[in-house]
Amino acid sequence: MCAVPKARAKECNPDALYDQLSTNVAKHPVQSLEQHYRDLFFYLCQLFGRQYWLERSGSSIRHLPYLVQNFPDAQFIHIVRDGRNCAISMEEHAGFRMGLISIQLTEILGYDLYESKRRDSLSDLPDELVDFLPENFSAAAFRDYRQSPSLFGIYWSGEIIEALHSLSIVPSEQVLTLQFEEILNQPKGEMSKLVQFIDNSLLDSEWLNNLSAEIRTPRAQWQMLDADEQRFLEEACRPGFKALQEQGLTWK
Repeated sequence: MCAVPKARAKECNPDALYDQLSTNVAKHPVQSLEQHYRDLFFYLCQLFGRQYWLERSGSSIRHLPYLVQNFPDAQFIHIVRDGRNCAISMEEHAGFRMGLISIQLTEILGYDLYESKRRDSLSDLPDELVDFLPENFSAAAFRDYRQSPSLFGIYWSGEIIEALHSLSIVPSEQVLTLQFEEILNQPKGEMSKLVQFIDNSLLDSEWLNNLSAEIRTPRAQWQMLDADEQRFLEEACRPGFKALQEQGLTWK
């Protein structure tokens, strides 16, 4: 990730940046993983002339316990989306689809096919999952394989419950929770909260105006599903919504 403004975006060469980081990190002394990351982010701030470096890796929510443990003074921004629409989005994302397939394979076999050389009990696999064995993985089968949105809803609920548990031990002044839908409806107000949470001096009205102009409503909506799928998905997301409701967050 290159944290640079649009005017300088063309100057960001990912390969050259990685080479530069490799040289810099190799000079680090023997130290804790936490300190390695702190030194890395400090270097990136210096490199790009920034005061802060915001880390936003994919699926970082599942790493919250480690982040809280290693960075107890960090500020955490939790952006929560309606689980039903989140499930629809996951269903269209290759990474989440593959992740769910891997979970299904592991639950059926009792071991991870992608981490183990074991190949016993393969006869227990349903026919539609055989094409996802590492040794004969079929890209065409993967593209055609469809999973119920409710499965992703179950996954979403589990992630939300775990995330809220991890964040519960963080001092409230170090946590900002925003609702994705509110960002779409009131981009200036919600993004102002985000910037002020990081550092009030960074608030920039021109940046907020430009950002608001780029906000677009996602095309996929859970209400587009048929009635049965809607019902299954709502039931799958119920535990996650209940946990969020206890934190004062609600959706229609």
